Amino acid sequence: MKYRLNYLWAIIAVVVSSSSAFADITYNNPRVNNRPVDWCLNPAVQCGRPAADRFCEIAHAGTAVRFHGQRSAVATLILSNKQMCTLNRFDHCDRFDKIVCSATRFD
Repeated sequence: MKYRLNYLWAIIAVVVSSSSAFADITYNNPRVNNRPVDWCLNPAVQCGRPAADRFCEIAHAGTAVRFHGQRSAVATLILSNKQMCTLNRFDHCDRFDKIVCSATRFD
């Protein structure tokens, strides 16, 4: 009887934990409207995590857990105002080459 009860609790624990499991979603060279995502949420401010979190929000994928950026040779999309970072407007533009978002998985 004790074995069956422990087995039952183990099954319940698996079911409960799997219903709230988290899934990481990796976006390599993330884009919005077919444009590379700028490293900064606003021009030259709120760079890194704020912009990565906004991308994950737009993608309905939770929040950013990891991200990496690099200098961009092409125009990038600034998420806060939907304007482009170009070398005509700024001395350089940086973009994300990877964003990993974490969201609750609903199976």
